[in-house]
Amino acid sequence: MTKHGLTFEYTLLSLPSCTEGETPRLGRVEKTSEDWLRLIESEIKIYMDDRLFFEDQCFPIAEFVYSLIDWSRSGIRAGRKYSYDQSMNFEYQEAIVTFEKKGTYWLIRSIWEDIPGGVKVDDLDFTKTIEGFIHSASESIQDRWGVSLRDIAYQ
Repeated sequence: MTKHGLTFEYTLLSLPSCTEGETPRLGRVEKTSEDWLRLIESEIKIYMDDRLFFEDQCFPIAEFVYSLIDWSRSGIRAGRKYSYDQSMNFEYQEAIVTFEKKGTYWLIRSIWEDIPGGVKVDDLDFTKTIEGFIHSASESIQDRWGVSLRDIAYQ
């Protein structure tokens, strides 16, 4: 199937998956605890049209979506730059993913990008895609583990 525009594909992994170190006993972790952010990981692929832009086999999806929820409250509409450069599980020298508004489009960059120079996405398409990804991933996490990223974000 042909992909058009920016597309996120992900597969949630079993818990615990790639997380290093000690994992809290899941039955005892409150569903609104930020501990869940470091536990829920996925395989993820980001495409621009049919070209693979970014891929990771153990991506901290809950933490990423949580930060997108926070940023999308005001940053996306205001054109504020987004940078996902912190992870509770790993330390990175550069941002894993950045979104930067450049006039009528957003420039998406990653330290792991497969398309040199990043990709440009129309402002409206970008906003719809990010909001759709937040909704889809949040709902998948809620359905699978009963964890509401929005509840954690709005504490």
